[in-house]
Amino acid sequence: MRPNNSRLWDSIFGGMVYVTGFLMYLLWLHPLISLEVVAFGEVLVLFSAVIFLLSLLRLPTWLSLFFKVVAALFVLDYLYVAKAIFTKEWFEEIYHVLQVNLDALISRDFDAVTPLGEMLLVLLLIMTISYLMDYWLVKRQRVFVFTALTLIYLTVMDTFTPYQLQPMILITIVLVVSILVLNSHRKKMVQERLTFTGGHFFLRLLFPLVLMFALFIALSDDLPVKEPSWPDPVPFLTKGFSDGETNRRIGYGEDDSVLGGSLADNDALVFTASIEEPNYWRVDAKEVYTGTGWERAEELLTCRIVTNKVH
Repeated sequence: MRPNNSRLWDSIFGGMVYVTGFLMYLLWLHPLISLEVVAFGEVLVLFSAVIFLLSLLRLPTWLSLFFKVVAALFVLDYLYVAKAIFTKEWFEEIYHVLQVNLDALISRDFDAVTPLGEMLLVLLLIMTISYLMDYWLVKRQRVFVFTALTLIYLTVMDTFTPYQLQPMILITIVLVVSILVLNSHRKKMVQERLTFTGGHFFLRLLFPLVLMFALFIALSDDLPVKEPSWPDPVPFLTKGFSDGETNRRIGYGEDDSVLGGSLADNDALVFTASIEEPNYWRVDAKEVYTGTGWERAEELLTCRIVTNKVH
């Protein structure tokens, strides 16, 4: 392989790895936007695309940094500053807000940080992430850790938050396989001095990937789904984390195995009954005290409740 050709294909593969990494970065951002953990999700996605594009273009460091700072200032102006951009009043307001937020961070008074200061920290974090991904994925060619962390992060978000990963499963699989295959071919190209042309690239890499993904997507709905072999561990894990917390409520509940701590009000309606005079109702009852709470015996007890509504 000629040196120029080798550098060209290395740049092409490196760019494809970086673009795939950016799409995987969006998988990290999607749950935060869906759960409204971060505000202005569309603006953050657009800003991220600009920052990653500037890194991909391989501009001189000072020029790339200049454009990134300008992009961040435009975002802050669009979201929070009412004055005309780049005027004297605009710079004075930006300087004042930055000074207030810097003083709040130094004094650890995080409640005093303004929304503009919070957004600035998010923008700086995005720029840092773009640099780290360029360094580790493209320059160091280390994609496995990032891929594993992405899968772990999405699994945790799907398990312990209201976020639903199922609509994004196919996209996640395609991106994970793509970045691993692209990085593997890039390493082999350098280590084994493989010769690539446009036709070889299409036949050896692009066509098999597209064909595999097309078949997988076409057959995914018809593939049998095996039932889980183990019970859902989430209730056990969340119970372990919540035993020491004081978020229990008064009222009816099936689990009385662990009692104690403060109680919050609970106005949830259990059932209603229309009667002309007080009556007996059979409800959940437990008669064995374990030392930490109550457990149900073989037979339920009868509990008398003289009321028309039970809460």
